[in-house]
Amino acid sequence: MSDKAELQRIARLVEVNRQRLQQIEDQLTQLLTVNQEHEETEQTLLALQQQGDKMIPLGSGVHFPSSGTDKVVVDLGSNIFGERSIESAIEIMHSR
Repeated sequence: MSDKAELQRIARLVEVNRQRLQQIEDQLTQLLTVNQEHEETEQTLLALQQQGDKMIPLGSGVHFPSSGTDKVVVDLGSNIFGERSIESAIEIMHSR
């Protein structure tokens, strides 16, 4: 094999590996984002568990008062939602 052909082969390998590295970095960024979202959700659920009356923000400065409930709706997977206790929702978030 000539030197030129060998250099071209190596250049192609370098480019393929750069693309793979970029894909891995993108996936890592996505995983870190999802992990942070789960941690924030878990912290929010813990705060809700400790409070009595709650004000749930709906947007544009509108809040929905909620008191006496210890149930939340959780995505159980594959877009199947179920009502769970806050403790159960915390466990689900923690395991994710």
